[in-house]
Amino acid sequence: MPQAWKSHWPLPDQVDPLLGEIDRDRLIHTFGNLTLATISLNTTMSNHAWEAKRDHLEDNSVLHLNRCILNQAREAGVWEEASIRQRGEALYKRAVKIWPRPN
Repeated sequence: MPQAWKSHWPLPDQVDPLLGEIDRDRLIHTFGNLTLATISLNTTMSNHAWEAKRDHLEDNSVLHLNRCILNQAREAGVWEEASIRQRGEALYKRAVKIWPRPN
């Protein structure tokens, strides 16, 4: 979800506009919403709608990290707040396995 999400990522009708805006503004800065992209790919994707971002990732990224996003979105049929939270949780679980805390 882009930082300027309001242009291409409208809130669902059933979501309270104020609470939805607060939630999205918080989510855009979480690990579940971040990925790696080259400077040119990141610039190309910019603040576009998910469909355009998805197409750019599919065509221009070979990173497993990005393939996981695409697969998760394909399974869910969307990429939205719940998807971002789910991905963040999965990244957290993977990180603690790779870099466990000291005893």
